[in-house]
Amino acid sequence: VAQAVNPPPREALVTLTRPNNGTAYTAGDAVSDTSSLVQRVVDLSGYRDQTGSILSVRMTVDTANATNGTFRIFFFKDSLNLNNIADNAAFTYSKVKDSLLIGVYDLTLVTTGTASSTSAYDTDLTETFFSLTNANTSRRGIWVVGTATGAWVPNNNGKIKLHVIYRMNRG
Repeated sequence: VAQAVNPPPREALVTLTRPNNGTAYTAGDAVSDTSSLVQRVVDLSGYRDQTGSILSVRMTVDTANATNGTFRIFFFKDSLNLNNIADNAAFTYSKVKDSLLIGVYDLTLVTTGTASSTSAYDTDLTETFFSLTNANTSRRGIWVVGTATGAWVPNNNGKIKLHVIYRMNRG
């Protein structure tokens, strides 16, 4: 009997453009873009009750400032109860979101390159399994909410990128 072979991993990228201010984040602040929308990293509306895995998460920013650059990234399989949230607004995780939570990644920025470098990054290679069961068909996907866990100072109109490597298993 032939076994189903899972497809190769895929990469998704979401870029947040911060508002035109350099307001420092404090622990618990949301990291959002100028639209304040919750971001869908991957649209999985065409998948049914399949399973998958987030294989790695990498965050890059357009500044070499890594001081206090610590973040907690929440991944969800549906946007239900994920309200829009403004950049630097307080975000509190609630139990209401538990059934849709895929996983949580903690990232700490490290400066790259030389003194003229313009980026910092962190990567987490922890594999996180998820199932799309109970996710609404039209909202099914990999959604992200990022929060600061330290007092990090971003650039005005700064770019924050999340690179997500994931794999969907064959059904």
